[in-house]
Amino acid sequence: MKKRLLVSPGKNGMRELHVEEMDIPCSDEELDLSLDNMDIFYFVVSGYGTLKVEGYIHSLSPQTGVFIPANSDHYLSNTGNVDMKIIRYYTKGGR
Repeated sequence: MKKRLLVSPGKNGMRELHVEEMDIPCSDEELDLSLDNMDIFYFVVSGYGTLKVEGYIHSLSPQTGVFIPANSDHYLSNTGNVDMKIIRYYTKGGR
């Protein structure tokens, strides 16, 4: 997996928001993308995959987004035949 940090606290006047561009390669591997005490939003730019959140599986496709509340374990898999590109936004959760 390749990540590129787009925004981080202290840059561009942002205090809490992080923004990353992530390239997820084709693989049978489930990636644990959980972040403790962070609310997370994923936006799929390209590719197809699945996101498992607390036992539920959600399909991901281009131009879709999903919100994951803080302290929720979740796993992402690329189910397509090309790399998947997603943008991950995260900030400290309210809990």
